[in-house]
Amino acid sequence: MRDSNKTRAELLSELAGLRQRVAELEALDKERMATDQTQRQLLQQAGQKIGSPRTPTPGRGGGLPRHGSILDPDELIHQVVDLTASGLVCTMLACSW
Repeated sequence: MRDSNKTRAELLSELAGLRQRVAELEALDKERMATDQTQRQLLQQAGQKIGSPRTPTPGRGGGLPRHGSILDPDELIHQVVDLTASGLVCTMLACSW
């Protein structure tokens, strides 16, 4: 039951320690936010480079999309389905790409 009988000095000391820890956590949070922002910028730049205009591949309907949505899972799923369906149709019809 020592906790209920803490002196004012002990409580102030604990409070100072807690304030210091809060300041450290706030600094870490700011650092994390800056890192997140940098990562978003790098991903955006990479997406722009990946999505830059390309020479269309013959026989494949114009090639890849010309925008940075290559990282969008929904778009990737649609592309996989389309390519798979095209591949199956071409296989059935003995197409050559």
